[in-house]
Amino acid sequence: MRVKLERERNSGLKAGIDLGREILAAVAVEDGHALLYRGGPLKSDYYYFEKRTAAIDRMLSDPKSEEMDRSVLEEERRRLYDKRGRRREQIFANLAAHLARKCSELNVGIVFVGYPRNVAHDRSGKGNTNMWSYRKLLETVSGA
Repeated sequence: MRVKLERERNSGLKAGIDLGREILAAVAVEDGHALLYRGGPLKSDYYYFEKRTAAIDRMLSDPKSEEMDRSVLEEERRRLYDKRGRRREQIFANLAAHLARKCSELNVGIVFVGYPRNVAHDRSGKGNTNMWSYRKLLETVSGA
């Protein structure tokens, strides 16, 4: 897919982006510049919050917990899910903003984003293989 960053200035330089799991985005520009955005912080957040919510789920499954305790635990679990989502969105927003800024500095006029066709992205699981949102990244980078 093709995204135009600036419609007025067409410098002729093109960049290609490959989205992934271990490396969230790998960017290559025609003039030889390359950028890598690591996915480690996102994965560590995912596993941290998964561990915390699993502990809460174990407490909730205990039949001895009182009704008041259950409501507090359910609220804490909801808060953790929300926090994980906010942190994920913030990482994507920072990636897209930095990418757009760097492309502007390098006078890149057109960005090609490779669509993930890997079968592993179709399966969700413990590894959370689809940790990035392809459509949201495109919307953020293109300013739509």
